[in-house]
Amino acid sequence: MLTGKAKKSDFLNLCREFVDDGRQGEEYIRAHEERLWNIFRVCCDSIPDGAKIISVGAGSAYIEHALYRFKNADITVVDFPEAIDYHRKYYEKSNFNTIGCDLSTPWVCEEKFDLALSSSIIQHIPRPPYEHVLMLSALLKKNGKLIINTPNFANIRNVIRLILMRPIMQSPEKVFGEVSFENEGVHRREYVPLEIYDAMKRCGLRVAEINYTENKRVESFKDFFFYSFGLLGLKQFWLSMIISATKEA
Repeated sequence: MLTGKAKKSDFLNLCREFVDDGRQGEEYIRAHEERLWNIFRVCCDSIPDGAKIISVGAGSAYIEHALYRFKNADITVVDFPEAIDYHRKYYEKSNFNTIGCDLSTPWVCEEKFDLALSSSIIQHIPRPPYEHVLMLSALLKKNGKLIINTPNFANIRNVIRLILMRPIMQSPEKVFGEVSFENEGVHRREYVPLEIYDAMKRCGLRVAEINYTENKRVESFKDFFFYSFGLLGLKQFWLSMIISATKEA
């Protein structure tokens, strides 16, 4: 276990220890480093050391590896059986427990957790957010935390595309296609914050906070243009949202 408060550079260096041979590799980290770092920070603020965590649709599990190293967390990851096999050697380095299943269908876990993390997964599941949240809330202990990260459909990029009469979703062939490991990257539907907030409330959870983040650091004038909305106090137009809630009963 690493001691002391994690710095962003420590977190990113740790992520790069687990870069795979192409699937969500170095290019992915660079394109998502702000989002990954901010989810990690929210998780760290939500749990004590040694917490039990379940993460669904974990993929390369960069955030989860960091939680294991910096918070000594006991982590269970859930993903397609093919994804579990693909990442197994990386999962074993952090002593992850694994559950292989299709998250778009019912699945069972008898354990209870201090934190349930759904990072960039709900947009890939062709089911109402309420059903996804209800499944995860059932896995939480009393006062357990649920953290959901997903694209913010109301981001300024989408607003501009609509003004220009451009499509803002992936092709219908992909959206309505079969759910599988091979096409797991398809965004079936994206949501505005209120939809996730309402799903959490319907499940009896108390929403603690909503954070917004860009995916990557500023590297160009175009990046700065989108980032500047946050500087103007309009972070609700940023690309991604992180919503945390507590199970009180």
